[in-house]
Amino acid sequence: MLTYKKANNKVILKKAAVLFFASVFCLGLFYFVFSPLIIYSSSEATAAGGSVSIVKKMLEPLTSVFPFSAPFAFAATVSPQAATTTATVSVLKEIIITSGGNVTVGNIYGITGNYGAPVVGTATFTITTNSATGFQMTVQASSTPALSSSGYYFADYSKIAPTTVSYTWTSPALGTTAFGFSLLAGTAADEYGMFQQSGSVCNAGSGTVSSDAHCWSGFTGSTAVTVINRTSATGGAGEAEKITFSAEYRGNPGTTILGSGTYTATITATATAN
Repeated sequence: MLTYKKANNKVILKKAAVLFFASVFCLGLFYFVFSPLIIYSSSEATAAGGSVSIVKKMLEPLTSVFPFSAPFAFAATVSPQAATTTATVSVLKEIIITSGGNVTVGNIYGITGNYGAPVVGTATFTITTNSATGFQMTVQASSTPALSSSGYYFADYSKIAPTTVSYTWTSPALGTTAFGFSLLAGTAADEYGMFQQSGSVCNAGSGTVSSDAHCWSGFTGSTAVTVINRTSATGGAGEAEKITFSAEYRGNPGTTILGSGTYTATITATATAN
């Protein structure tokens, strides 16, 4: 005959309570032991560029023993990281000079000459530069004297002194010739040295007026003469610097002549970035 033993509710409740508190204790112990590892692993991953693989690697021993701990380990937030770079482009200094072409100065009679009425012609040189400190321009002739033809020539115009030009054109002496030039700067302040005009004198110390009717000089063969010194870049269209040539023969019939023909002076303008 089968008999049934009446369950003791107090014993059951006691066992249940023991199991409950044991479970809570185990969970608390698990959190206390492994939570620093989870937090540390997450921060190390962030410092290493947010790589989750570092966290995973550090927690592999834990997840192999306690598989249920993996969801907690990978619940850590990985912050995004940023990096910057700098791209640079170097723009080089450059200068360009162009000429407006050859110049026909004029016609002069070879016996009577053109005393008091010099012939003139203007050459234009356009200079463009991106140099923040501007440029210098020089002019020079290919020969001494500069203007000649088949043994005949025009004497280079005489300056008052090596560094002083004449404010107005001075006609040559009887039976002699003269060939010289003046400057018309695109910007008066760019005039250099003895070509600086102030309205009534040359070599004024600073250019305030620019006129090719004043400040005349002669060429000195292949020796370069500085005429422009600009201290800033030009615009895209450049600066037009003009050199005006003048030629005069004070004839002395019965004594002197100039041989007929075309007299040529080769003049080179050079622009150099400052």
